[in-house]
Amino acid sequence: MTRTASFACAMAVTALALATGLAMTPQARAQAAAPNPSFNLVNKSTQAIKELFATPAGFDNWGRSRLEGKTIAAGGSFAVRLPANGNCRYDIRVVTSDGHAEDRRGVDTCNTDDVVFSGATEAAPVASPPPSPGRTTRLKLTNNGVSPIRAFYIRRAGATDWGASRLGAGDATAAIAPGSALTVSVPLEGGCIYELRVVFENHQSREKRGADLCKITELPVK
Repeated sequence: MTRTASFACAMAVTALALATGLAMTPQARAQAAAPNPSFNLVNKSTQAIKELFATPAGFDNWGRSRLEGKTIAAGGSFAVRLPANGNCRYDIRVVTSDGHAEDRRGVDTCNTDDVVFSGATEAAPVASPPPSPGRTTRLKLTNNGVSPIRAFYIRRAGATDWGASRLGAGDATAAIAPGSALTVSVPLEGGCIYELRVVFENHQSREKRGADLCKITELPVK
């Protein structure tokens, strides 16, 4: 091919590319450039998942289940399709067939292909003898994470209400900075087994069930 023919061919290719680009609408070009937040929900628990929610991080309303009456069997997976609108941070909740709910907060789904829910629970501890009436224990909460802890809840095993945060009711500035610790007093009413919940400033949360506060005095979280 001569130099003139090569130049003409290159110009034709450039013109075609420009024409194709101009033919795309601004919305189509934006969508093509936006990261993809869709992901696969993988159920590695022993229970079927009957409800699945995924909302932009921080939303108060979970909305409708994305399964629409379907279930994800143990060992199965489900493709969650989300709009490529530039948002990558999502809060995800699943509810299993036995009624157990598990949350993941602030998940970067644009950089995650699979979100795995194992439903793993700690083995039931050997219960300590009931505490004497009026006994109070002290629990040291240590923040080994990268985000401040904004709320810390304690409730008796089986209770349905978490109550107020132990970091200071009504104090919006109360927090435990990364690398810091706080010791709280817990009245042992009706037994030693409690459920603990920690909420970070980045909306992620951690829960510990079956905690024997007659035995443990420290709770490191990250």
